[in-house]
Amino acid sequence: MKINKKKIEYLASLSKLKFSNEECDHMVQDIQKILSFVDKLSDINTNEINELTHIHNNYNVFREDIANQNTTKNDILKNAPKYNSDYIKVPKVLSSKSN
Repeated sequence: MKINKKKIEYLASLSKLKFSNEECDHMVQDIQKILSFVDKLSDINTNEINELTHIHNNYNVFREDIANQNTTKNDILKNAPKYNSDYIKVPKVLSSKSN
């Protein structure tokens, strides 16, 4: 793949970025270096290498999913600045007026 100034400007417009001419030229050189490095990977024989889903052999090392109730509704309400018998009171954030 050839990278030129026009492609960099196109990618910049998609990304809502703006580059000066110097930055654009520098970007072309950097991306060409990256792509040439990636192209070197095609020279490596990977026929006998298995695909990886993880970089290690650990699978499902998560804790067992057990539901438990550590706090009560009253404990939670005590931590709220304003509350009534069942709900935490918060300031109104929506207005009923249509714009």
